[in-house]
Order: sequence, then structure tokens, then C-alpha cells
Amino acid sequence: MENNQSTRFPLLRASWGAVVDFLFPRCCPLCKKRLATGAPICEACQAKMSPLPVDHCSICALPYAREAGLSSRCQECLTDVPAFERLYATGLFEGPLMEAVYRFKYEGGVSLDRPLAELMVDCLPKDMAERIDALVPVPLESSRLKSRLYNQSDLLARHLSRTLQIPVLRCLERKAGGRPQQGLTRKERIANVKKAFSCSQPVNHARLLLVDDVCTTGATLRCCADQLKQAGAQSLEAVVLARADRRLSPQQEVQR
Repeated sequence: MENNQSTRFPLLRASWGAVVDFLFPRCCPLCKKRLATGAPICEACQAKMSPLPVDHCSICALPYAREAGLSSRCQECLTDVPAFERLYATGLFEGPLMEAVYRFKYEGGVSLDRPLAELMVDCLPKDMAERIDALVPVPLESSRLKSRLYNQSDLLARHLSRTLQIPVLRCLERKAGGRPQQGLTRKERIANVKKAFSCSQPVNHARLLLVDDVCTTGATLRCCADQLKQAGAQSLEAVVLARADRRLSPQQEVQR
């Protein structure tokens, strides 16, 4: 009897899913055209998204013009190595991906959480589920959470958790009183988050994956990773939807 149920229920779920897809076909969340496949976003919109260029920092994923023979790390990661080992990003923060992030983050587009999270899964290594113990979303300051009603990083982490079968660990807290990062210069961003985060519990020997929507200067991820490392994390990686392109020439990288 148990064997019959174990084979019957998945078939029923699959059949019901087919009926729902027929009656309510999935549409691209960006252009609203009907999706011909199970992809989270249509091929036309995905084609307009800018992938990370080949030349980017092997740690923070910063795109930069690298001359032959130079290190694969940007100057910042050479001089100040972050606590996280690597950052994964779906693409550059421009075009349709930037539009999707803005709608998701500032215009109440919570229905974008699933398709955007599916894009994030595609940029992760195939063995990621075996490499980490928990997902850690970057928290919002309490007043911003009350005004927005949701934390976009937490929504992304929830969907990643279901796909990867990895728990979400909400151990980071953001202190009240900081300014929003949007619109600040790189130096202002770094100063703004320097003491903005804390870890509420030990994470001894844990292998963690930080989850956020956008990496601009990397200041937020660096601060969060520092706190997790101090709390005992064994290893840290990070994933974002989009990486800002602050592309500099090798000479500018050195002079920065």
C-alpha cells in the first residue's frame, strides 16, 4: 500500500501541475509574454541580460580590464582580502536584470522572487548543495523592513533553500540608524556599513552561503562575512542577482 501511494501521489501532483499550467500558463515576469519552456524568464529577455565578462575578479566578481599576466584578483581583493572566498552573480546590474531588481526591491514586485531565485541557482556550481550547510540572507534594518513589508534577500534565500534543500539561517541582524546604501559613494557605503551588522548566534564550523540582491561596492557582503567569520564560520561564499560594473583599467585599479 505504501508503495502505491508513493508512486500515485507524485503522479497526481504532476497531473495537477499540468492542468494549472494549461489553464494559467506561466508568463515571463518582465515582458509578460507566454513562456514556451520551463525557464524562469523568456529567451528574449535573457538574451538582453549582460553576463559577467570573462575578465572579472576571482573573489568579488568585479569586472575589470586585466592585462595578460596580471592577477585574476582585483586590486581591492589583493590588498584587503574579504572573508568570503567567492561571489557568484547571475549577471551585470544593467538592462532587464536591473529593471527586474528595481521592480522586485522597490515596487512591490514580490512575484519576481521565484524566477529571480531560479536564475541565481543557474549561476551556482552544481555541487553547491554539498559544499554549504546553510543560506544566510542579508538582513534589512527594521524600519525599512516595516515600510517595505518584506526582505528581498530573505525571499530569494527561501526559494534557494527549497531548490537546494539547504536550510536558511537568519543569524545576521542589522542595527538601526544607518542610511540606505542606494546613492552613496563607495567610501560612504563602506563607512555606512562598517558597524551596521552583527551575528546573533555562534556558527561554529558552518559552511555558509550569503544571499543578497545586488553587489555594488561589496561593502555590505564584506561586513556580513566579517561578522560570520568572527562567529565561527568555517567557510563563506556569496551569491547575488547582479554585480555592478565599476570597470576600471589596470592602471586605474592600482591608483584607486
